[in-house]
Amino acid sequence: LEVAGLASHLATSGDPDDEFALKQARVYEDTLRRARDRGFALPHSNLNATGGTLVPVLSDPAAQGIARLGIGLYGALPDPASKGRAELRGAMSFSTRLHAIKTIPAGATVSYGCTWTATRDSVIGVLPAGYSDGYPRAASNRGFALFRGARVPIRGRVCMNMIMIELTDFTPAPSLGEEVVLLGRQGADEITLDELGGWAGTISYEVACSLGAANYRD
Repeated sequence: LEVAGLASHLATSGDPDDEFALKQARVYEDTLRRARDRGFALPHSNLNATGGTLVPVLSDPAAQGIARLGIGLYGALPDPASKGRAELRGAMSFSTRLHAIKTIPAGATVSYGCTWTATRDSVIGVLPAGYSDGYPRAASNRGFALFRGARVPIRGRVCMNMIMIELTDFTPAPSLGEEVVLLGRQGADEITLDELGGWAGTISYEVACSLGAANYRD
């Protein structure tokens, strides 16, 4: 049996002020040193995922080994505190097209639970996508989509197969079949995994897994 490496995983990482990650790194370095003193080379040892790579926690160069990049490969961050430490680009996108367009009067409500009420006559676009496609229901009334390169708010609750967005004041008027981006870039703007996760009150990794699982179910 040839032992190729010693591996562990940081419970917290990506924040320059994280003391727990530093404590874990010291224990890891000490364990690796003692193993090597006993004759184990362990060339493929690894501790760092994306967080430990963006915000290094290992002090011993001999302990660096290899890195297991995870969420960074998707262009997202393990912790908001590591923003700006690398030029990350989103690797996932999720777009759809306008399925229906409705004009509603002031005072009308939208979607299940009547959680949003129009304060003026409004144009509402209906998208043929929803939480069955992995889009988080928790982003209801909080998230945004991109239409013609501009951010438009989600109105009402996200449904199983439908999402409603506000399209009031666009000139020319929106047309059926126009592209709407729920994740990714359109024009000069971009909706990132980190943003979508924030709107849903979760982490970017959960959003990536949910969208990925829905796309592969067939």
